[in-house]
Amino acid sequence: MGLLAASDSGGALVVGIGSGAVLWRVGTATTLRGADDERCVAVAISGDGATVATASDTKRLRCWHGDGLSEAEAPRRVSGLCIAPYGAGQVLLACCAGELYAFPLPALDKPPRRLLAHTSSVLTGVSYANGLVATADRNEKVRISQFPRCEEIESFCLGHTDFVSGVEFLSGTRLVSCGGDGYLRVWDAATGDCVAERRVGGVCTCLAVSTAAVAVATQYCLNVHVYPFVEGVLAEEPFMLDQCPDDGAPPSDLCFRGPSLVALLPGEWEGGPLVEWPRPTVPPDELSGADVEHVAGPAVQDAAAGLGAVAPSALFQALERDHAHATPARDGDDADKPSILRKHALEARYDVSQLGVVPKKQIVEDMARRRGREPAPTPESPAPPPARRRRGGRRHRRDEPESKD
Repeated sequence: MGLLAASDSGGALVVGIGSGAVLWRVGTATTLRGADDERCVAVAISGDGATVATASDTKRLRCWHGDGLSEAEAPRRVSGLCIAPYGAGQVLLACCAGELYAFPLPALDKPPRRLLAHTSSVLTGVSYANGLVATADRNEKVRISQFPRCEEIESFCLGHTDFVSGVEFLSGTRLVSCGGDGYLRVWDAATGDCVAERRVGGVCTCLAVSTAAVAVATQYCLNVHVYPFVEGVLAEEPFMLDQCPDDGAPPSDLCFRGPSLVALLPGEWEGGPLVEWPRPTVPPDELSGADVEHVAGPAVQDAAAGLGAVAPSALFQALERDHAHATPARDGDDADKPSILRKHALEARYDVSQLGVVPKKQIVEDMARRRGREPAPTPESPAPPPARRRRGGRRHRRDEPESKD
């Protein structure tokens, strides 16, 4: 998800830059050009590296497969992409309107199918693995659904106290997420239970996951936090990879290319926009610093000529514009946060379908605790008096004026 994606073997890497993208393979780099008035907000690549999908801020979806190019218009503004190997393949679009759509690949000549929707929310990420799709939103939820029958809910992962900014499957049974609350969490996808959490600090903006480690970057920190797995357990303390200069900017995105960790850096760089750590799980040497390579960076930089500059954080650039679903900020919200990522103004910040998973009383008490006030009346409280019924069967609320009928 975001502006970086790699194939399963690491032999192919797609990078979203400016108005288009660059597809890098060992020894070659190909420019995937978009319109000059667009910005690339999300890229995805299939596991075998044969199919690449990109989405722009003008809702333009493009698919490159071999020498062919197909285009379509997304139903909503796109905030995340991934490719699911279902049938001939489908590209999944997470949208700012809270909906998830699927386009069949590679032609994009059939209408999209809406798979699910998060109630009154904004999807901030999507990930697929082994017949399950995970969708994250700004209202603190991660929903695990069966694919392609996404109406079948596997579980909800509840625990973040601010928007979820990244979600990735670690395996078919484990899921990793990070968010605006500064926490990194590992979940059991079947039950929704949190099996591990780490306090990163700051607003987490991008996430990368492999079987060896989890890497995360934050909004204002130039370092990359890498948590290796030690005997299958996430390490308590991270390694800090600090190869950005003091006057640089935090990474726009992260991904693992095989065993290596790749960071996409905004701005102008001598070695190109990509920095690669071939051994991210090895503690950096205090004398020589972390072992850094510029394998794909120079070739990507040459192929990206004319596309424009690398934008900061893919998630934030996709959602920073005002949107019809953006709501006024609550007291205490971060003023620097894009309005569409602020907590929703509605009291109901959970999907209605959660009432079958989480008791309503628990949801009410949880929302009251987070707002720092006493719990609202629970379902056990006395019900209000019934509404008055007039002749003709029309119900009137007590605060409505009487009808002349």
